[in-house]
Amino acid sequence: MSTPGSDAGPPTLPELETVAELLRMPVRDLDELMSARRSASETVVDVAERHIVGREIARILQDVFEAAGEDALEDVRSVFRWRRMERGDVLFFEGDEADAVYVLASGRLEARVRNGDGTDRAVGEIVPGETVGEIAVTTGRARGATVVALRSSGLYACDRDAFSSLVQRHPVLGQHLFRVLARRLDRANRNDQPVDARFSVAVVPLHGSMAPSAFVAPFIDALAGAGKVLRLDQTEVERRIGRALSEADERLAELQLLPWFEAQESAHDFVLYQADEDFSTWTRRCLSRADRIILLADADASPELSAVEEQMERVLEGARPPIHLVLVHPSDRDRPRDTRRWLEGRTVRAHHHVRRGRPEDVQRVFRLMTGRALGLVLGGGGARGFAHIGVMAALEELGVPIDAICGTSAGAAMGGPYAMGLTPDEIREACRRNMVDRQPFKEYTLPVYSFVKRDSLDDVLRTMTGTRDLTDTWLPFFCTSTDLHSGEKVVHRRGPLWKAIRASISLPGIVPPVIDGERLLVDGGVLDNLPQSDMADFCGGRLISVDVSGGSHVPLDYTYEELPSPWTVLWNRLLPWRTAVRVPTLVDVLLRTATVSNTGQLRTEDSVDLLIVPPVEEHGLLAFEALDQIVDTAFVHAREVLAAWATGTVASVEP
Repeated sequence: MSTPGSDAGPPTLPELETVAELLRMPVRDLDELMSARRSASETVVDVAERHIVGREIARILQDVFEAAGEDALEDVRSVFRWRRMERGDVLFFEGDEADAVYVLASGRLEARVRNGDGTDRAVGEIVPGETVGEIAVTTGRARGATVVALRSSGLYACDRDAFSSLVQRHPVLGQHLFRVLARRLDRANRNDQPVDARFSVAVVPLHGSMAPSAFVAPFIDALAGAGKVLRLDQTEVERRIGRALSEADERLAELQLLPWFEAQESAHDFVLYQADEDFSTWTRRCLSRADRIILLADADASPELSAVEEQMERVLEGARPPIHLVLVHPSDRDRPRDTRRWLEGRTVRAHHHVRRGRPEDVQRVFRLMTGRALGLVLGGGGARGFAHIGVMAALEELGVPIDAICGTSAGAAMGGPYAMGLTPDEIREACRRNMVDRQPFKEYTLPVYSFVKRDSLDDVLRTMTGTRDLTDTWLPFFCTSTDLHSGEKVVHRRGPLWKAIRASISLPGIVPPVIDGERLLVDGGVLDNLPQSDMADFCGGRLISVDVSGGSHVPLDYTYEELPSPWTVLWNRLLPWRTAVRVPTLVDVLLRTATVSNTGQLRTEDSVDLLIVPPVEEHGLLAFEALDQIVDTAFVHAREVLAAWATGTVASVEP
């Protein structure tokens, strides 16, 4: 290039990197043009968007293909093109031909597979920095899932032929694909749901009387324990950027704000967008950027849908990020009430009860939202279920926080009161009064459809749980039963708590079944005596399971090759000089039938982080008088196992 004052003359074309023509237009004229012609406005915004987001391609692709050299990265940058998706847009459908590979730069996608009944089931989320569709392109198979945008998202796309050529020229990219495939296969084999390490959450207050700070401040503290946090409300954004943007054309303002928001979400593990009480432009922007939504409500306010929710439904149409309803109670509230009314007309992933001034309640919400929760699964086993009390006492003594409980049969009877807020000692005394002293399982009746009377057992459960609904427990709780009509497992999440437990403990032939509409419900242990998969789907975190089924012990005299006749057994028992024959009674057979499911496979199951098996098999399934011995034995055993598990000196599954 020539320099001023030299005689070299003007530069020749080869010395120039490019030739361009520029059009100069005053800003005022551009504003008038954009106001007068919508097409001109859209063109300008589209060009500006490509320019703004294009600056990120080098950084994003370099992070994704981190092992690639500079030559490979240069090739990668040259073949990937930008694509924008809005909430609800479909990237591709299950079964489609694999025609491209994608890299998610911003936003969040969800993968869904089609069930046999034609409904879709979410199988995972894709977060910024992850690749999408590369396995199908590499293997030549059809798409294995439908991928939908959960929020406004930006991607880089490369068509199949160009990507195949890239991998051939740069084998290091193929190694990247194998690492991705290995991680996903390992996660699938272990039924592992990854911790949600980074996300944005919109907190939407539903009432003017709801002071968000009662929840937001301790929630930010919980987030801060896991990463870097940024809280943004409209005032904070205007302080950082200026008010002019909030008064500009909405799409242009969104475009100008996009790089700034993307930078904040990239620089922080968690971004909390605090929405307004009304459906303002800022509230709409919060929802559009949210990977998670928290509806924050005063538990004492009206449960009717708020105006902001009615507007919100239109924004979320097409794809809904997980929505959590948080009901805030006074600090001295004895128990939640009327939660079902809050859930009617709302579609939420989960609901949570939080008491003011109780940071542990807020921390539980955080863990349940991010896959860090600890779920407790309690199995069936008749009177041996008292062992669950000892396990819960050991958990409390060691300071292990339980975030959700599920159970079947005896596990439901013990887990429900604990989820209500009773201490292990209070549950023990309640069991002494209602199960040991009253002995409802020994009030027999004419054995037409059961041995035990219904009225006394119903009264015992009503006494222990009151009028609570399943949704009115401080800890999330559900239990299972078996529908004899359909032969399917039933998961109880709503309805009277006492009735759900009653269905779950209805040992076939021993306790009368429960009629629920067209369903005839009996003990949940008939199909699944330890419902670990249901808890894994709910909490997405770690699981502690407690098996009290007691092995396969059934009374039997092995000197006989086959069972003697009933008259022989009766005769031996009536005559004092004859030795009684040890044979299984009808009650033994029925009880064991209701608890035998899953026995033998629990020890090898990988979906549980810790399986506790209290040594209580010496006690019969109806030995309710052994309450204290069963509880104390389980407490000592669980305390030892939990302490060893915490230090890593015991395997996740007991020998």
